[in-house]
Amino acid sequence: ASLFLSLLLGEALVPAYVQRLFIAKDINHTKRGILWSGLTSIPFFALAGGLGLLALTLEPTLNSNMAMPHVLQTVLPIGLKGFAIAGIIAVVMSSADSHLNAAAIAAVHDVIKPLNKTPISNQSELRLTRLTTLAIGVTSVVFAISIESVLDVLLYSYNFWAPTILIPLVAGIIGFKISPQGFIGCALIGAFSVLIWNTFYAVDSGVDGLVIGVLMNALTFTILYLAQKKALSVNT
Repeated sequence: ASLFLSLLLGEALVPAYVQRLFIAKDINHTKRGILWSGLTSIPFFALAGGLGLLALTLEPTLNSNMAMPHVLQTVLPIGLKGFAIAGIIAVVMSSADSHLNAAAIAAVHDVIKPLNKTPISNQSELRLTRLTTLAIGVTSVVFAISIESVLDVLLYSYNFWAPTILIPLVAGIIGFKISPQGFIGCALIGAFSVLIWNTFYAVDSGVDGLVIGVLMNALTFTILYLAQKKALSVNT
């Protein structure tokens, strides 16, 4: 249950997906895009799970991180093996460039540019975005190499998103908004909750800190929103 919630919340409205939603012509196109992308994802995820089960059957003692390479090496002939490897690389590159682009744009346009006292030209912003993309890419490679489990890489990356951004983002989309200071407070409480829980309680409880961080963020957001609403009603 904890793993299901971690993947569900960690994947929700990540910037790379939201960028694609913004491309839609209107809300009906967005709805259809979400629906069909979800439906067509089912066979792909089922196939990935089936490959894992196949690898487990072929070699029960196999390291789970080596499931895909083992199946490719053991089952496929040389010609198909090359096509499969090329396809996997294409999928990885497609996902990586989307996330790198979203992260670099967010860092430059939403953080660096507003904090800069002097206006930044379009050329300078483009150059800065490229440098940021390179820095994030190198950091991501180091991060990925330092963690052995592919699943742990996902969970660690989700911990930077769901406990800090997800609840205020969803609430803002549906019309419940708080002050920027309140947003920062929610993000900090969510992040500290993840850190404390994963350090002291995650192993014994079996619950990932991401779930606790999202709950604490939601609780903090609710309290701040109700307090803000009450203050506005008193002032009016």
